[in-house]
Amino acid sequence: MKKLFAAFIFSLFTLLSSYSQVQTLTPKSIYVGDEVQLQLSFDSQVDLFALPGVQVTNLDLVILDTSLPEFDSVKNDCTINSAILTRKGITYSVIIHFVPWKTGRIRFPKVDLVDLCRGSEYLKLHPEAREMEDFVVTFDSVKVNSLSSELNITSLRQPFAPLSLPGTNYMVWAIVVGIFLLMMLTALFLVKLPRIIGRIHLIHKNLSFAKNIFLTRIRFFILLHKKITDAEFAAAWQKIMRHYFTKRFRISFISVTSSSIAQTVLRCISSADEKKARASSLVAEIFLRTDYIRFASGSIDSRLFPAEEHEASFLPGETKKIIRDSVKLMKIFEVRSDYSNDSV
Repeated sequence: MKKLFAAFIFSLFTLLSSYSQVQTLTPKSIYVGDEVQLQLSFDSQVDLFALPGVQVTNLDLVILDTSLPEFDSVKNDCTINSAILTRKGITYSVIIHFVPWKTGRIRFPKVDLVDLCRGSEYLKLHPEAREMEDFVVTFDSVKVNSLSSELNITSLRQPFAPLSLPGTNYMVWAIVVGIFLLMMLTALFLVKLPRIIGRIHLIHKNLSFAKNIFLTRIRFFILLHKKITDAEFAAAWQKIMRHYFTKRFRISFISVTSSSIAQTVLRCISSADEKKARASSLVAEIFLRTDYIRFASGSIDSRLFPAEEHEASFLPGETKKIIRDSVKLMKIFEVRSDYSNDSV
């Protein structure tokens, strides 16, 4: 078996000993940073694609392994992006794409093309294949030209000042002024923030007052047009007024007796406000009147004379007068001078 393999190697060298190669460079004149294609073409009767360990892609080409140590000598001079082997009949082409990074001559190493086709993984598994030179190719050196020598430049140019687009300075100043104004407005806002919060709180309180009296008026209007008994009217009126006072003074009037209504209201307002004090007394009188209507119906007291004073029912037009007086009294209670205490 070893003799057959040696015979095969000998015949292979015999066939390759007389092959000729052509090397082309694209572009022909190259400079540092260019993307360059180096192509080495030659004819061979040997089917390199059929050798053990060679993997052919669907495009009928072989990707060459440039990570082998042979290419370490040019890694400082250029970057090899890719290397492939193509075939057209008996003509093979090694195509290397690289980017040079220095001027002068770049000398690619003499390599065993079969090793490149098989790759480093195959050679690790079959180290004996690495020891034999199957198909060695040699590249001509590649010249990387220098722009400075072609342009006859012997000294460095003075650095240019940074260029700016027209209007850039105005834009920068506008941004600076805008930032300054924004900082000033922010500082002013922070200084006035407590006052702004106080104004917002005052607006909220005024809206709460307005909402309370508006809803109370709506309830009075609905009550006045309901077809209910006098006792039911009296109970409904008291419920509406108690709800109004609860929202107005932020204390519960639900369980306050009619006889204590005036005193409870007086505790919520300034003692020097005589107008509100009189209004409190008038409200208490209406509460006592509606209590009599509610609880005296059918009692002996309701049959005493004179009937207009003791009868447990409202006089003609009295309900309208109660509603009208209630609205007037609410307007008095809505006059506020001390917002810290007299508020909802």
